[in-house]
Amino acid sequence: MIQGKPAILPNSNSKYVMVFGFGAVLALMSGMVLIGLTQLSAVNQRLETIVNELNVKTGLVVTLRQVARERSLVLHRMIITEDPFEREEAFHELNRLGAEFVRVRASLEAMRLSEVEKNTLERLRGLTKVGGTIQNEVVDLVFSGKLTQANEYLLKKSIPAQNITLSQLDQILLLQRQATERTVREAEQAYGLAYLFTGTLGSSV
Repeated sequence: MIQGKPAILPNSNSKYVMVFGFGAVLALMSGMVLIGLTQLSAVNQRLETIVNELNVKTGLVVTLRQVARERSLVLHRMIITEDPFEREEAFHELNRLGAEFVRVRASLEAMRLSEVEKNTLERLRGLTKVGGTIQNEVVDLVFSGKLTQANEYLLKKSIPAQNITLSQLDQILLLQRQATERTVREAEQAYGLAYLFTGTLGSSV
């Protein structure tokens, strides 16, 4: 019995298989690299968004501190001035600053806040109400001509109340600084992993 010769796969077909296989692997690896690059972009975008948000918060808190301090300075100016027109002007400035404080605080409260930040702002709202009442009493004393009593009230009650308010604002600044540092650390870790993933695949390709 005559046995036939074994079939031999043409060389051209082998080349096609090899090329196809290499192309498939290349496409797969390229896709994975693309995924890694997308992850890097997402990490950068998230970091930028969070840092920008924290910067806005910090700016609002700094503005609140400035306004709170300016109100005490305006009250002091109302006490020491002898010009009734200047005193009236200072009174209007005091009211303007009060409205500005409320507006900025509302902007801060409208942002995404942690529970600790919310609680701190709630305490701040109560302290602001107490401080505002004390400052209104100082104003009443000034317009009643009781300047010595108004000055004593300012030094013994109004300024200490303001300092407590400032301490709460400082606490919020501390929370935001800690949040910024934590966010940067987390983003750096995520970026490092994504970069390692992309670099490993890129070198494989």
